[in-house]
Amino acid sequence: MFYHQKGIRSWIHISAAPWSDGVVVTFEDVSARKRVEQELQAKILDIEQFNRAMIGREERILEMKAEVNQLCSRLAIPKDYKVDSLSDEN
Repeated sequence: MFYHQKGIRSWIHISAAPWSDGVVVTFEDVSARKRVEQELQAKILDIEQFNRAMIGREERILEMKAEVNQLCSRLAIPKDYKVDSLSDEN
């Protein structure tokens, strides 16, 4: 849980367990771990956004290669590109 009282701002992990005829409660400051988790989540979002942009880019390249091939056909010249998969360079 996030604790924000009396100038303290921390993520605290609280656990309770039975002990003899009572209960033991522990409090652990996990702020550093939570900060790293948030940084990693932000980086994952950046990578996912980049991946979506690159997939769109590759699809557009294939579309442009197909257009070039159509123009070549109209001009009765050999097609420049194979457009079978994303890995085809030409």
